[in-house]
Amino acid sequence: MAQKLDERLPDEFISKTAILDYRSPASEALSKIHAFGAVIVEKDKEYFGIVDSRSLTHNNQLKISSTTPIGKFADHVPVLNNSTSIESAVLHFYNTSKKALPYTAGDKKVTGIIRREKILSSILSRHMVSKYSVADGMSAPLVAIDENATVSQATKTLQDHKINKLVVLSKGIVMGVLTARDLLVTRSAPSQRAPEKKEKNVLASNTPVGSICEKNVYSIDRSKLLDNAIRSMLENKASSLLVTDKGRPVGIISMRNVFEKVIVDSQVKENKIILSGLEGYTKDFEGEIKDDMNALVDKISKFHKIGVDYLAVNIKRPKAKNYEITARLISSKKGTIAVRATGYSLEEALKNVSDRLYNQVKSGKEIIVTGLRERDAENYE
Repeated sequence: MAQKLDERLPDEFISKTAILDYRSPASEALSKIHAFGAVIVEKDKEYFGIVDSRSLTHNNQLKISSTTPIGKFADHVPVLNNSTSIESAVLHFYNTSKKALPYTAGDKKVTGIIRREKILSSILSRHMVSKYSVADGMSAPLVAIDENATVSQATKTLQDHKINKLVVLSKGIVMGVLTARDLLVTRSAPSQRAPEKKEKNVLASNTPVGSICEKNVYSIDRSKLLDNAIRSMLENKASSLLVTDKGRPVGIISMRNVFEKVIVDSQVKENKIILSGLEGYTKDFEGEIKDDMNALVDKISKFHKIGVDYLAVNIKRPKAKNYEITARLISSKKGTIAVRATGYSLEEALKNVSDRLYNQVKSGKEIIVTGLRERDAENYE
């Protein structure tokens, strides 16, 4: 297996992008973000941060005021350079969940970005995850919504589950996919939208999601190799794929899931816990967090008799907001179970994500559906 993780990022991985002043209206940046994947934000001609579509959807209303400055959404993430290794780039993309990261040639000014598709292509060509199947990397349970549910319900579901994508069902059958970006772009003024959205009217909160979701859904069977999923993402320019089992939707496989598998192979798993996103204040509590997560793994293993391969925990605190924690438990019997939770304090967020993960293991559900009509609900019990 030709894993060359210490290779440096090649020059052909660098992409151009727009550079905006931090006072520029965020609403005007939508088309540029659509074109480049992410934009660089400067303050006083110096690097201030980076913004992609996911940065913009962190606000509660999934709608941007024409007066909101782009600097409000800028994330100050690590800057890659000509000495950054592929392994380090994978870790940075996994930790930040960004679609692109800023790039500078040495100590020079940030002038470009590295898109995650380039790193994904490198992972495929170097056969870094060839031994894994889609089932080894996918996230479950799948969160779905009925076609007759409203935009308001979809917005709440995305926020409640701390996710960016919903599968849309029609009488229990997959009919499309709805993303937080779709809601954000479609609810913007026509002049601020991406090209394919300009003809649509501004959404009312009671608009049914079935009328606006993307109908072209890319999927892959859970038994296929992870390499096949990577090829499909790259060929179809998709950030994730719907995972099926004999035609039934059971999960999602994303680029970030692939990055996680590379990290698992390249890092020593200490007590089955992989922590990422720790910095500053949270770094001081690394030992205690690992102890708490190991206790959770022991509890799950003892009471539910499942073999836990490892538990990956990512901790974030966007700006001065609540802590956001993602936990992905990989089990030889249960597959992959992923949950997200928030909390005002680190302790509260850890408790919330632990409780949610334990309850999800206990329930055993493969799919969570909201907005269902009563007669369809029995199909998912």
